[in-house]
Amino acid sequence: MANIENKTILWEIDRPLDLSLTLSYEAGIWFWVITNTIQSITDDNGQTGYYSYIQEQVYSIKSLSVDNVSYSRVLSLSDLRLTDQAFYYDYSTTRLYIHFTDTEPPLSKEIFYGAAFGYTFQNFSGNYYYNDIYYEPRLLNTSNLKKSIDPLFWGLIAFQKSKISAINNDGHFDDWRDKNLYGQQSRILFGNSGDNYDDLDIIYEGFISDDSRTFEDFTVEIQDLRKKLTQPVAVNLLDSTTYPNIKDTNKNKVKPVAYGSIRGAEAICLNENGSSPYQFMLCDTDFNNISSITTVYIDGANTSYTDNSDGTISITSAQATAAGKSFPSDLSKVTADFVATSFDNGVDIIKDLLKNYNGLEYISSFWNLTEVNAAQSVSRDTSLYIKNGNTKLSKAIEQVAFDIDARVFVNNQGLYTIRIYDENREVDHTIEKDEWLSYPEIENNASEFLSSAIIEFNPDVKSNSYKTYVNDSFSDSVFDTYKQLKTETFKTGLQNETDAQAKSNVILNISSDVQDIITRKVRGYKNNYEPTDFILCDPITRDSQAENKSVYELMSVQRDISKGETVLDLRFVRESTETEFIYTSLLDNNNSPIKDNNNQDIITKEVA
Repeated sequence: MANIENKTILWEIDRPLDLSLTLSYEAGIWFWVITNTIQSITDDNGQTGYYSYIQEQVYSIKSLSVDNVSYSRVLSLSDLRLTDQAFYYDYSTTRLYIHFTDTEPPLSKEIFYGAAFGYTFQNFSGNYYYNDIYYEPRLLNTSNLKKSIDPLFWGLIAFQKSKISAINNDGHFDDWRDKNLYGQQSRILFGNSGDNYDDLDIIYEGFISDDSRTFEDFTVEIQDLRKKLTQPVAVNLLDSTTYPNIKDTNKNKVKPVAYGSIRGAEAICLNENGSSPYQFMLCDTDFNNISSITTVYIDGANTSYTDNSDGTISITSAQATAAGKSFPSDLSKVTADFVATSFDNGVDIIKDLLKNYNGLEYISSFWNLTEVNAAQSVSRDTSLYIKNGNTKLSKAIEQVAFDIDARVFVNNQGLYTIRIYDENREVDHTIEKDEWLSYPEIENNASEFLSSAIIEFNPDVKSNSYKTYVNDSFSDSVFDTYKQLKTETFKTGLQNETDAQAKSNVILNISSDVQDIITRKVRGYKNNYEPTDFILCDPITRDSQAENKSVYELMSVQRDISKGETVLDLRFVRESTETEFIYTSLLDNNNSPIKDNNNQDIITKEVA
């Protein structure tokens, strides 16, 4: 059993409970009182009645699903008003507020709220109640919690998972599958012995995955929340009811989803079995209207057209003839260059994807606004075109993140954040020599070096061709080091050569001289360390030598909460300047971060 005499660790699971009745609170928002006491209710007309539906158990509501759709949890009523498919649970009044899709009423909906219950380790105090909820002392161990990023290339989402082991010698978990907890949200909380629930840190949040058990113990995996981003992006179909004259091969084809400037996109004829004028769809406008149409072609010939201002265009047989083509024989050869959205900033595209397909409004309940705003200010512009219905949301995000050198992950506070690589960014933490608990383990993947990079950009959708930029300016220096040359080609949605060149420089600055990955254990449980943090330290100098701190990027952080140790993977970024600054959260008397009005940490700047 783990040695956690002075620590508190809770494992929470959201048990789904049926909610069969809700009351109207205001336009679009409905509520129900989850209570173990009698409370009064005042309706929209100012009439007061008494609510006496009493629960025997106190609940802490952390998740909600409606008709099998997971609703997002927000932290205030004001955020709830801004967010479709969301809920807010007020612990002080025990009211559960729900904002349904398009403010529709909850008629005949299947609603389940996730009432948190959980387990903890045995402790000497014998106090297992938090927020009046009993956490049974059954935990045996938690696996090390690891968060990591890809060391050489960009955008890849590294899914993390944790394992929990618990006592099962009395058969407590034998009916686990009957509880229907697979896929339910779960979290691990950590703090000092005697801390109140609100003082505990959420150190991992995910969803219940696979499990195994014996007559002695039970083990379950908690999977990364981002791995649930498996919903397809292109979901709306060209159905024959809406488009009765569409040809059979286009029936139930997905409408393409597009962002930014698109070149050579197929224009899908919507009335091929009809007559002139013929209508063509360029992309789905369910969430974003087309910003502008640049040029329309029939088999490569420029043609005139009518913009219908609804994501479609019309072309008459006479216009086709004027372009030297004919309808209906050339109806399948219409393409267009157009600007799909009014924005093409890569961070804006990621935010819009997560809003439209995962319900994450850009508010402080879901996002680290400070970091994402900073990333947005330096992000490249790019484009995204999806015409297949099997493209997952996570893959769409990866594609955009690669173009803009971004890492998209969930931080230690459970908020989504986006960071764009900048080798000159400020230092986040300093590690002193006496904090190391182990000697370094050093690995170098020299085989992944590159001497040049070919960036394919400004794609033509129809022909699947790209413009190219070749960066071989590193070849001489790389050959001096590796005595050989190696090139790799990278496909992007970037629009111009300037951005393609910048992308190639980022790749080659790292891959032309592959740095060591240094693994070393450090004292303490570093809950404020995140992948991509910059660390001022010296992880490679022997004890007998003088310390020489440099700046390293944190590639992964693995926390052993039972031992109070943290294992770091570090990669050299730059020599330290004469003055390095570290930016840390301002703490209150309880050693907790002080928040601003947007619920973001207030940061202090000091010399490292």
